[in-house]
This record gives sequence, C-alpha cells and structure tokens, in this order.
Amino acid sequence: MRAVPDDAASVGLVVRRGPCVKVVRVPQSVCAGAASGEVCERKEYSSMQARVSKAFTLVEILIVVVILGILAAIVIPQFTNASQDAQRGNVVTQLQSIRNQIELYRVRNNGTSPTMAGAVDASFTQMVTPPAGQQPYLRTRPTNPRNGSNGVATSTATGAAFVTAAQAAPAAGEGWLYNAATGEFAAQGFNESTGGWSF
Repeated sequence: MRAVPDDAASVGLVVRRGPCVKVVRVPQSVCAGAASGEVCERKEYSSMQARVSKAFTLVEILIVVVILGILAAIVIPQFTNASQDAQRGNVVTQLQSIRNQIELYRVRNNGTSPTMAGAVDASFTQMVTPPAGQQPYLRTRPTNPRNGSNGVATSTATGAAFVTAAQAAPAAGEGWLYNAATGEFAAQGFNESTGGWSF
C-alpha cells in the first residue's frame, strides 16, 4: 500500500491487487507521518478470514471426540456393573429379611413352617396373611429382582443339594425356592457364595 495525499483530513491509499488498483480513504491518524511515496501499513482481512481464524480446526474437534469416546468407554461399563450390584444387594437384603421372618413364624407357631409355595401373586400366603391373632410377617410378596417374579417353588432337597437346586434357572419362572420341612429359602438362580446369577 502506498499513501497518496488527498486532503488534511484523510489519506488515499493505493491498494494493488494484481492488475487492479483500489484507492481507500483512511483517516490521517491511521497513517501518521505518511507522505507521498511512503508506504503506510494497514492490514486488511476479509470477513471469511476473520470467521476462519475464530473457528475450531478439524484436528481440535477430532481430539475432543476421541477424549469423549475414551471417557464413555470408561464410564458406561461402570453403570452396567452398578445395575448388577444393585440387584445383588437387593436380593441379599431380601433373603436376610425373609429368612428372619420364617424363623419368627416358626417360633410363634411351635416350629411349624409357613405355607409359602405358590404361583405368581399366590405365594407367601401365611407370611402376608398369617393365622388369626398374628400380625403380617411381610407387608407384600417379595419379588426376585432378576426375573421380577414373586412365585415360590418347593424343593425337598436340603443342605448343599438345596443350594445347588436354587442356583439353577427356574423351570416355571418362579423367583424363589423353599423347603417347608427345613425352612430353607433361597432366590432362584442366585449363587450366594459368588454373588452371581445363572440367568
């Protein structure tokens, strides 16, 4: 750019771009001390260049996407484990509570075990509606968190055989396994020693 004196208030700048010449009026304060034949520095940016200089580059965007992908790969499996941990904690708590209530029933009824076997919504009969003169031992029929069933299957197995039978997946969708003779009670498909599920 070359300063071209025009008047006292402004200076004409000759801007050469290829074969074209453009004269731009600029306040003299911008080109202080510029005289005829001297070069006045003035940078011109197009609006496209200004927008591009403020935007993110493709590399920056890719770096952010990669970081978000790594974080998602770390966090999502923890949510999956949290769901399984919640189911495990729920069933362990329910087993402790139900076993305690079975023992309480037996103590109050001369060693007789409660009638609990039944299909969905027909189980835990004497625990929810006990004999006359007794308060309910359970407010509602407990549900196995794994399959959502409150049905109770019966078993004559005892000890280790009962534990093995309980760890198997239920044949008819029951949520619990019960031996009325011994009072043993377990969640269908749940391995209490490992905390794992068979289905």
